Amino acid sequence: MNTQITTVIPTYRRPRLLDRAIRSVIAQNYPNSEIHVFDNASGDNTREVVARLAEKDSRVKYHRHPRNIGMMENFAHGISKVSTPFFSILSDDDFILPGFYDTAMRSLEEYPEAGFFLGGLLFADPAVQVVHASNVGRAMRGLIRQPDLFISLLPGAWLTWTSTVFRTERVKQAGGLNVAFGHTGDVDLVLRLAATYPAFLDPRPCAVFSMHPDSASGRDRFDVLRQQLTLKEYANIENAVALALRLGMLSDRDAGLMRGTLRSTSAWSIFRRALIFSSQGEIDLARQTSNVLISGFGRCDLALILRLLASRGISGNFARRAVESARTIRAVGRDWCGTDRNTGHTHLIRSVLRTLENDTGKQPRH
Repeated sequence: MNTQITTVIPTYRRPRLLDRAIRSVIAQNYPNSEIHVFDNASGDNTREVVARLAEKDSRVKYHRHPRNIGMMENFAHGISKVSTPFFSILSDDDFILPGFYDTAMRSLEEYPEAGFFLGGLLFADPAVQVVHASNVGRAMRGLIRQPDLFISLLPGAWLTWTSTVFRTERVKQAGGLNVAFGHTGDVDLVLRLAATYPAFLDPRPCAVFSMHPDSASGRDRFDVLRQQLTLKEYANIENAVALALRLGMLSDRDAGLMRGTLRSTSAWSIFRRALIFSSQGEIDLARQTSNVLISGFGRCDLALILRLLASRGISGNFARRAVESARTIRAVGRDWCGTDRNTGHTHLIRSVLRTLENDTGKQPRH
């Protein structure tokens, strides 16, 4: 078998969900793949879970660190061990949908200039009910080039790598995963690649991202904003645009358009996060964000709104309650508008999970 794709699955103390993630890869109709699980010293029955699946499918491989090296370090380690032309990253609590690899590989083989394939991604709650469906590339489909590709993925909200197949060589050329960016390292990597190489986008659902309080993104939601406020990620992506310009991969016009859009969407992304947290009483974080909006982006208008929300008088209390009420109304409207589509997606992924559960008794594959 000519292995083409490595599925990298970093894991830590989620054996039940890990079992689901691995089985979703085994069920793919693209056979030329291997599944490498990187256990971050879980100390539970993770090894046994993987061994049981490896007995049925020899493509499943297990690696265990003698000590916990950290979440993002484990992701980076897994990526560094990839020896196949393509790879994907799958968190242990997520899973991929049937046909994902077959669709991605056909697209990447047809367009060798594409740095990655990015498919539609469904976000599901603990009850496996879809709460959001990503609008990948604003519903564009096909090979998308700069500046359209880069701009379509900004500001990075709802963007992650769960529904992505990467071309290994391009990731290495881009410098790989930057672990210093923590939970936003996936967004940073995708946007750096999008600044330099075209990609194939397909809005059809390819994977499911699990949203639950135990997830890293759920536990450390404040850290995402704090990381953004350093502006290191913003500078890193801007440097990727500058490098592509120097290498002659972008025109001056396209580079300028990409930089301008990056600047404006980054400011709005920071503002929106701070707006939510300030309405929940995070006064100091609102003040800190207002300072960054002025010094980093010159957005005195947005900073003024946050400072009003951060004030401790009657006006501040009224403003915070108004924002929270507006968010509630918006959420209700969004849920109402997306009910039909999300209901269909929910039926889809629950059907997939039932199939995976029924496949547990299949004959071994070697």
